[in-house]
Amino acid sequence: MKMSPPISNKRKTSKIRKWIKKQTEARTSRKHQIIQDSLEGKLTVSEASRLLGLSERQIKRLRKGVAEQGKDAVIHGSTGKIPSTTISQEQRQHIIDTYKTKYSGANYQHFTELLAEHESITVSVTTVKRILKNGGVQSPRHKRKPKKHIRRKRHAREGSMAQTDATPYDFFGMGEMECLHGIIDDATGKILGLHMTKHECLEGYFAVFEQMIENHGIPASIYADRHTIFSSPKSDKLTVEEELAGVQVNDTQLGRALRELGIVLIKARSPQAKGRIERLWNTLQDRLTIEFRINGIINRDVANAFLPSFIERYNARFQVDAAEVDTMFVSNTYDLVSILCVRETRKLDTGGAFSFYNQFFVVLGDIPRRAIIEVIVHRKYGIYALYKGRRYAVNLIEKPKRSNRKQNTKACERTPYIPPDSHYHKRGKETYVHYSGEYSDKEILTIVNEIFTKSFK
Repeated sequence: MKMSPPISNKRKTSKIRKWIKKQTEARTSRKHQIIQDSLEGKLTVSEASRLLGLSERQIKRLRKGVAEQGKDAVIHGSTGKIPSTTISQEQRQHIIDTYKTKYSGANYQHFTELLAEHESITVSVTTVKRILKNGGVQSPRHKRKPKKHIRRKRHAREGSMAQTDATPYDFFGMGEMECLHGIIDDATGKILGLHMTKHECLEGYFAVFEQMIENHGIPASIYADRHTIFSSPKSDKLTVEEELAGVQVNDTQLGRALRELGIVLIKARSPQAKGRIERLWNTLQDRLTIEFRINGIINRDVANAFLPSFIERYNARFQVDAAEVDTMFVSNTYDLVSILCVRETRKLDTGGAFSFYNQFFVVLGDIPRRAIIEVIVHRKYGIYALYKGRRYAVNLIEKPKRSNRKQNTKACERTPYIPPDSHYHKRGKETYVHYSGEYSDKEILTIVNEIFTKSFK
């Protein structure tokens, strides 16, 4: 059986337009015939009104028009005219050229927003999509149809749960990977914090948590992957007997911070489990690359300064309302400097100083000597000493060096041992009596006796 070739979109559109034109002409001819019959007395005004579905007043107006103008009176006045809202061919070409030269790589939705923001061109996404497709421009997000899956229901209240993760990507288009840390609210989908570093690290997570707490508050729980930054890999390997025996695994620095803030850590078992922030990465990898290029951003420091304004615009565009009005974010009452930091234990010496990674520091404050303190290392404020919940400043000092005392060389001088000439390894072997298997036992005993006699003289 011979298969017919598939019909292209252009051929389908052409056929639809021809069919619409044919149907329009048929309706116009029928309307003209009914009005003409009413003029000739074959139909009353009431009957013509019922057949055409128009009011009797409009039928009278059409009767007058047909009597004066003929068939043209029943044709709509806008037929054949170009609508005032139609985009000109010049503007269509300008949109295509703008995309290719300035905003290449942006998806249809993002490109529409960029046109309104930077080019003062306000058109719908559907119009932009049609113009670009006709111009041979395909969206970079054009992929195969995704598989159906059941989405997890959002939490009802804002701040009930936040999802956090990090993604490496070439955001600056220079062939180097940068890692973007982020945190998003599960109920509303709004971004709570973004920070970029070279690699996924503790500093990036501390930065986004600080943004979230300062701008929104402390959430009830955090949904994260099983990275060792959040919890020790040994925590999942304890047996039942060890747990009953009270064996505990030390917290990581971030795990300790979450515990002190009262945030429950929920560990996901797959990336799909925290799908909201995984889908956020797809959006940001697409949008931030274009935004950085437009604004001339090519390094992390400038990018981190730009991200707060981007978060504000993103949330205004994409966040949704929570199912319940009440929020579960708690206002911050903690000293974040002493929590969102690296803390290690040290012991002061008799001079109130301590050693920390091959450097020597003295505490500025009234702290008992030999006291056990915690050293705070904060990414913004440097190093502090924490003692009984209070922070103390420290000063870097030169580490004392041990003095090299001059030893009495005369007292330590040793007379070297010089072997005598009779030593066997010198010329002494000439003084020893040699014997071989030619001697008898009696002769051998006589020789040995002579040797011992010489030795004790």
